Amino acid sequence: VYSAFLPEVRESLEYLAKAYREKLIPQDLLSLKLTDSRDLFKSNKAGIIVDKTGTLHVYADDLKKIDSGFSFADFYPVTSIDGYTPKGTGFNGILAIAKSVPEDKMKRILKLIDTWMNPEVFEIQKYGIEGRDYNLVDGQKVIDVDQRTKDNASDFNQIVNILLPAETVGSTPEETEALKIFKQVQDAQTGSTADPTVGLGSETANEILPDLNKKIQDLKAKIILGNEPITAWDEFVAALKQDAGVTKMTEEMTAAYKKRTGQ
Repeated sequence: VYSAFLPEVRESLEYLAKAYREKLIPQDLLSLKLTDSRDLFKSNKAGIIVDKTGTLHVYADDLKKIDSGFSFADFYPVTSIDGYTPKGTGFNGILAIAKSVPEDKMKRILKLIDTWMNPEVFEIQKYGIEGRDYNLVDGQKVIDVDQRTKDNASDFNQIVNILLPAETVGSTPEETEALKIFKQVQDAQTGSTADPTVGLGSETANEILPDLNKKIQDLKAKIILGNEPITAWDEFVAALKQDAGVTKMTEEMTAAYKKRTGQ
């Protein structure tokens, strides 16, 4: 089922349009960058932000200067909607080596990646160098966030990121408390289901989705801003259900799914 057809998408548009009308979300919503959203939250001008626990110190340090009593209290994971609890894909990023790379160089690259996946080496990437980027305090690594940023240590997380046991100790007291709460949320998520479309392909989807996704985003924006009524979405979805390209894409994805599952 193409996600645009789901009633939850329509409901979410109505919710966001109402929030926009009531000025509960920024009026320049469509032009906001991630850094702009974070700046609003860090300056105590926003009550809720969607982000990962690893960035908590980015907010806490600045918010503490404005509100000394600030603390992270609530987490609202997207879970158990209509009985569906999402989970990760089972992989985390993809590294690719061009086939034009000579074999000897390819082997050196593989050796580098292999070394990088060693937990002892990965810890340097994550925490930096002891005495420079972090210090041991009561057996815990206390990170100097500014120094680690200057050393670009955390930037490598975008290239290689190995999966370690879930941590409950962060680089700040706020992050430590948040990680404990987050772990409780994770432990409460049972019956998780992976996205069944991951790994499936459709030639038609490759052709039509770039333009279709743009049309969908443009219409969503107009509805949220109040430039189009919610009925415009109903008309759009009705037309999509009759669209030959969308129908063919759905058939190809269904066939790919059945082939993989042996149906």
